[in-house]
Amino acid sequence: MFRVTREAIDLQGLVDFVTDPEAGAIVTFIGTTRNNNEGRKVIALDYEAYPEMAEKELKRLGERFSREWVRSVGSEANQLFIPYYTQR
Repeated sequence: MFRVTREAIDLQGLVDFVTDPEAGAIVTFIGTTRNNNEGRKVIALDYEAYPEMAEKELKRLGERFSREWVRSVGSEANQLFIPYYTQR
């Protein structure tokens, strides 16, 4: 599973995809929007991508990782405008 989407990422779907009874761990990474960058206030992130090229490259890297280091790889990336929200 390698895709770029404008939808919310289905983390459980990715975990289910890479689950393998012969593997001892699953590692996930969730990026978030921080409130500053180099001392300047961040109000949002605006991601752009060329989905076809990005998915092809994600698949190529995932296949290499699977051959050399891990049993199963999945990657899903958002192509969205993400505002920064402060929680109190």
